[in-house]
Amino acid sequence: MEKKINTKAISAFFKRNLYYILTGVCIVIIATVITVAVVLANANQSGTTNTPVTEEPGDNNVVDEKPGEILPDVDDKPTIDEEEDFIFPVSGNYEIFREFSLTEPVYSAELGHYAVHTGIDIAGEENAAVVSVLSGVVESISDRLHSDGYTVTIKSDNGITCVYSSLGSDLKVAVGDTVEQGQQIGVISTSYDNEHLDAAHLHFEVRVNGQLVNPAEYLVAQEK
Repeated sequence: MEKKINTKAISAFFKRNLYYILTGVCIVIIATVITVAVVLANANQSGTTNTPVTEEPGDNNVVDEKPGEILPDVDDKPTIDEEEDFIFPVSGNYEIFREFSLTEPVYSAELGHYAVHTGIDIAGEENAAVVSVLSGVVESISDRLHSDGYTVTIKSDNGITCVYSSLGSDLKVAVGDTVEQGQQIGVISTSYDNEHLDAAHLHFEVRVNGQLVNPAEYLVAQEK
């Protein structure tokens, strides 16, 4: 004798336990979603290839420099070719009366305020000869009397550029000329307008690979 299914009893069971049934179904769905997500994440991670980063020798602590930017570093003096030592640019009675200073501004009577000084000022007799401290090629000549006076810039093969300012108008060289060490390029004058209150002198700057340096550290004083 077959037993009949009591549909009423089943219906009553689901009604009494509907909350628990729905809760269980939700838990199963959430667990399934989490499992699928974990599996996919592991699959993506295992398929990713890590590319090693290779450092070139000497690339540590590299600082990018902007074009034309001057970054003096007193602890890292630029190196130069020692084949030719600097000589002094003037002879006779001379005196370095204003030092190189990029970190501590010095007072300028002409400008009426404190300012850095990018070279050294060498006082001497007016019209005394100024000579090239190194061999090189005349890179430029300017006559900005409102600022630097007559100026000759000479570039050497070893990355050194020397700038001679406050020269007289009677220059002895032209752009493109090859000059020898000790060759006269001009004379001392008072053409540097920014320093016109000073006596006749030479304003002298040195750059090593584009970086301003203290010329006094390279010059070899001549006997007076």
